[in-house]
Amino acid sequence: MVRPHGVILPQKAKTDTFLTKKIILFIFFILGAKTFLISQEIRCEYCHKPITGKYIKIGNKYYHPEHFLCNYCHKPITSQKFIESDGKYYHNECFYNNVVPRCSICGKPLKGKYLTNFWGEKYHPYHESELKKCEYCNRLIQNAPIPDENGFYVCDICKRKEISDLFRAKDFIKKINRLLYGYGIDIDLSLVKIKIGNLTDMKNSIKNEDITPDQKGLAECKIIKNGHNLKKEYTIFILKDIPDFVFAEIAAHELMHIWIYENCPKNQQPALVEGSCNYAAYLVLTKLTSYNPYRMISVQPKDAEYSMLQLNENTDPIYGIGFKRIKKYAEKFGIEMWLSYIKHHQNLPKNF
Repeated sequence: MVRPHGVILPQKAKTDTFLTKKIILFIFFILGAKTFLISQEIRCEYCHKPITGKYIKIGNKYYHPEHFLCNYCHKPITSQKFIESDGKYYHNECFYNNVVPRCSICGKPLKGKYLTNFWGEKYHPYHESELKKCEYCNRLIQNAPIPDENGFYVCDICKRKEISDLFRAKDFIKKINRLLYGYGIDIDLSLVKIKIGNLTDMKNSIKNEDITPDQKGLAECKIIKNGHNLKKEYTIFILKDIPDFVFAEIAAHELMHIWIYENCPKNQQPALVEGSCNYAAYLVLTKLTSYNPYRMISVQPKDAEYSMLQLNENTDPIYGIGFKRIKKYAEKFGIEMWLSYIKHHQNLPKNF
């Protein structure tokens, strides 16, 4: 019989039987319920011995059923539901109860996306809309915090580091001044009055009602006329109850203002002045980031690193951009050249 060209006669029974066997083989291979005779030897990933009976296959790895172990409790994983993390396997309950990171706020497992702050604390993103953040370290604050007398929300960690009395404030500023002296920034503290207080005290002291809570410190220069002589009188005012690492930054900034009052021309560009003061603070914080049990100032290195990060990330056109341009200039030409520059110029250096 002549068959039409290009026509293939149906072979239904044979094809169906073949497909059925192929599907069954695939199912057994994936589930690892049974092994068939195969020419290539299979070895257990755990004990490295040949597998001749039942096995479990995960990716390209094979295990004896009793050797597929939870990385936490080290017991066999018998359920089809398990967790893989960084190439390790866990029972669901072991992973979520003991391995997965927990929220530092509510203590619940962080199963999905989560946030991590500078201090390494992990938490659910929705807590950011529920809780206040610390004014000084940006940690989330629990338990319905009450703002302090300056209107700031402060966490318990920063409260333990507060500088609240004038004696300690003066001692702290004296030590900061010594660090600045090491960079060639020489300030005679006998000419400087040191004051601390709340925001209202600062406004009354400086006689300026336009001061905002963001201005946690101020330096003032008054020209006092005594007969035919003129005398400069300096005052540094810093808000009390500020944690030590923030106090160190502010003190260095305001001391640099005093140095500029003493050594530099009037009416300088604000970005040159504030950028230089922030750079002086940056230099002091750099010293505080290296731990030394014999150092004068007890600021924790991690706290100093956080303050340095805030300076580097500041995008304000005066305080932030001014700081970045001064920092680039000083890193290229040196601190001595930076100090010489601001003694003789009104504006920020160009091309920085």
